[in-house]
Amino acid sequence: MFVFDFLLTGVGVNLGSPQYLEYNTGEESIWIFWKPPRIGAACIKGYFVSWESSSEQTVYLEGNHVNEFQITGLSACTVYTLSIIAYSADWGVVTNSTAATVQVSTAAGIPGPVSNVHKQSSDDLILVMCWNPPSQFPNCVKDYSVEISSMIQFNKTTTSTSMIQFNKTTSTSTRQQLDEICRAYEVQDCSTMYRFCISPESVSGRRGPATCVDNIESAQCKLKNDL
Repeated sequence: MFVFDFLLTGVGVNLGSPQYLEYNTGEESIWIFWKPPRIGAACIKGYFVSWESSSEQTVYLEGNHVNEFQITGLSACTVYTLSIIAYSADWGVVTNSTAATVQVSTAAGIPGPVSNVHKQSSDDLILVMCWNPPSQFPNCVKDYSVEISSMIQFNKTTTSTSMIQFNKTTSTSTRQQLDEICRAYEVQDCSTMYRFCISPESVSGRRGPATCVDNIESAQCKLKNDL
């Protein structure tokens, strides 16, 4: 928590905490509202508003009647701790109220497309496919939806039945999760070209745009004497 290091002299105003914190959230913003303390409200000179996730930022809002503030430049699907402190400086004495604090999560955005989709390896009827998470709203990705279709019959679709690695981590940090992800999928035929399509799924249940790669070849069929 941000510490306001003021020198207290004399007898200060006894300030209560700001009351009735309310908020509206967007994907990258929070609009917060409050009411002045019941005690010492007439002596308030302004408010300190702080918000913190991986790091903390603070602004000072001057005025006795200030009761709202919009915080922008945030990350979607991220929990922030908001704090409001009333400030008084009557009679040359600086006084801060106890902080009113609330935790708020920004709204979920629809993730953008994944990138760098490629085949890492293939063995028998297993394709190992890799990609990078979306650069837009990466914190909002809950999972990925995949369709693998034969290039001969696009209506012939297989679903994933095996996963050998999933290195995406869920995080409330503003740092974007851009580490490569690799998963293994079973297909129906060897020596076959496939179409691989992948879409990110948001924590809100909405699906982002699909990224498709054609001509992904499964492993060569083994001869009987190779078995």
